[in-house]
Amino acid sequence: MLPFVNMSSDPEQEYFSDGITEELLNLLAKIPELRVAARTSSFSFKGQNVEIPVIAERLGVAHILEGSVRKAGSQVRITAQLIQADDGFHLWSETYDRQLDNIFAIQDEISAAVVDALKVTLLGEAPRSVETDPEAYRLYLEGQYFFNQRSQESLLKAAELLQQSVAIAPEYAPAWAELAFVQLWLGASGGMEPGESIRLAERSTSRALELDPNLSLAHTTRAIRYVFYDFDFERGLAEYKRAFDLDPGGALGIGGYGLALKQLGRFGEAIEYQLEGLKRDPLMPESHNNLGTSYLAMGEWDRAESSFRQALELSPDYVGVRNRLTRAYLFQGQTEKALATAKQEPDDKVYRPSALSMAHHSLGETAASDRELQQLIEQGAEVGAYQIAQTYAWRGETDKAFEWLDECLEIRDSGLASVLGDRVFESLWDDPRWEILLGKLKLWDAWRAMPPAWGGPQP
Repeated sequence: MLPFVNMSSDPEQEYFSDGITEELLNLLAKIPELRVAARTSSFSFKGQNVEIPVIAERLGVAHILEGSVRKAGSQVRITAQLIQADDGFHLWSETYDRQLDNIFAIQDEISAAVVDALKVTLLGEAPRSVETDPEAYRLYLEGQYFFNQRSQESLLKAAELLQQSVAIAPEYAPAWAELAFVQLWLGASGGMEPGESIRLAERSTSRALELDPNLSLAHTTRAIRYVFYDFDFERGLAEYKRAFDLDPGGALGIGGYGLALKQLGRFGEAIEYQLEGLKRDPLMPESHNNLGTSYLAMGEWDRAESSFRQALELSPDYVGVRNRLTRAYLFQGQTEKALATAKQEPDDKVYRPSALSMAHHSLGETAASDRELQQLIEQGAEVGAYQIAQTYAWRGETDKAFEWLDECLEIRDSGLASVLGDRVFESLWDDPRWEILLGKLKLWDAWRAMPPAWGGPQP
């Protein structure tokens, strides 16, 4: 499905056409008999003049749904058409002229028409849109639009709009779920104090699930909290499983489940789910990055490098990926390549000085390594405790590494969720303090089940 084009005279209505696209995409993705390319991949073609067959090949689909939206006051016109990708044949098209408060019926009608045109036999009832107050829905769509821009300013704007939405329609569960996800993201990105972020997100998540226990996004948000902030990996795994069971066509739940398996040291299983997530959203840079971290943990350097490069091809300024790519080169002894890569890392507060310090250390450039590490501590101690621990471990300063790992535990640094299989800490694996740390994280059983080559107990 391609983003519907905003045909309104006001370019500010872009959020509405994007939002309608996303809601339709989510509706179709809930139909188990259809395989729908996920949002990130579909929206990567927005504003591009690319032939339909090329788009279909890149998304791995046989049909394309495209259209336009024109909104004027309380009137809305939506035109949609379903195209067979290989020959350009129009299987179905329709124009809907309605009042804005009929928007939910239009979405359901388009979904039903697509199913009918594709001659899909549904085994159960077709999913339907959740109706709410039109103004609350408009604010919800606008909140989604700003969230998807991912800047600090846009995340704060998204939270504000979604809070307005739930104030108007407190029974609208999807807006509560979206608000929870935004609140958690704000904490992870430095836009909100992490403790406050978790508290607000949990409150919004609880409200969403109270209204609708089957909201996949709400279960995903809770899973992220369990894994990355509470270090309760088994509960997180169960929530991710619930999320993708509820939304089998979505990439977020299944990719998250794979990531949780990776955090438990089950790298082979993790990769299976991460690859499945990529089938659903092949152009999502986060999915390629997460797959790369699993390959890195397994010591599959070439595959890790390939995954990180694909993530950067899709998102050249993706923060942290060049830091991981630097480590992939360091593990292979390609120190000059590692240094060149570290210099290109866009984040100069945490990821770049950490990568540079490790690369300079491997080149025997002690003064330069010290300088970058000091910069990392001065600038990034509040948000980069885990990266400081990594850097000390790579430099062979075991006591300092453990000091900062303990600090991570104290402040609930989300990086600590990735400690199992993080090969930067290989020099710590034989230290008795390593086993104690894993016990505090409730990862002792998971560690015991890992093979020695992946960082499990040495024979």
